[in-house]
Amino acid sequence: MPAHYDALFRRLFENPEVSADFARHYLPAEYQGKIDFDSAAIDRDSYVDKALRRNYTDLLYKFDKKEGKGQLYLYLLYDHKSSPDKWVSIGILPWD
Repeated sequence: MPAHYDALFRRLFENPEVSADFARHYLPAEYQGKIDFDSAAIDRDSYVDKALRRNYTDLLYKFDKKEGKGQLYLYLLYDHKSSPDKWVSIGILPWD
C-alpha cells in the first residue's frame, strides 16, 4: 500500500504550481519576499536510501532568488504512516 501513497504524493507535488503554492503557504514569512515562486522547478531524483523508500518520499524544489543571482532549495521528506506515531521524529534520525 505505501507505493500507492508514494505515487500520489509524487504526482501531486511534482507539479511546479503545487510546489510553489505549498512553499508560499508554509515557509516562514521572512522568506516570502526573497523567493521567486514562479520559478519553481523539481529535481526528479530521490535522495532517500533504497531501503527506506517503502515508507518515505522526498522531493527537492528549486526556486530563483528575487534579488541577486542564485537559487534556493527546499527539501521535503514525506513519511507515510497508516496510523499516528508519536515517535516519528526519532524514526528519521541517522543511526550511524
